[in-house]
Amino acid sequence: MVHLDEGFDFLGFNIRKYSGKTLIKPSKEAVKRITETVREMTRSLCQAPTTEVIRHLNPAIKGWSTYYRGAVSSEIFASLDHYMWKRMWRWAVRRHPRKSKQWILDKYWGKYLYPARKDSWVFGDKETGKYLCKFAWTRITRHIPVKGTVVQG
Repeated sequence: MVHLDEGFDFLGFNIRKYSGKTLIKPSKEAVKRITETVREMTRSLCQAPTTEVIRHLNPAIKGWSTYYRGAVSSEIFASLDHYMWKRMWRWAVRRHPRKSKQWILDKYWGKYLYPARKDSWVFGDKETGKYLCKFAWTRITRHIPVKGTVVQG
């Protein structure tokens, strides 16, 4: 028997009672899985062009964030965006070991990539205009009413 104060994991979600309120969050194992997936992808694509890296990472980011958008996940999305920034920085520095940090920032990051967001820290390719999506850009939607008929017994 599981008590809600201790919480339990189910289908990648952690269900637990915090200060009398039941919250559903992405489980620690699910967060660990996506960080491992991102790490493996960036390592395997260390010599790939920027557009290839973006093409491989965007579906993973969008899919994971869409699956967990119905839960209490904005803090986790923000931490995953920070993790993605560190991974992409590491990827860029390894790709250009003799270039300055400012040169790398100017080449791969900027708000010109997605002007609607006015976010200076968007990773992308200037030439093609492709950019890496962020987890936090996914709109969190909770409490969606279910349409249907009421069955009376």
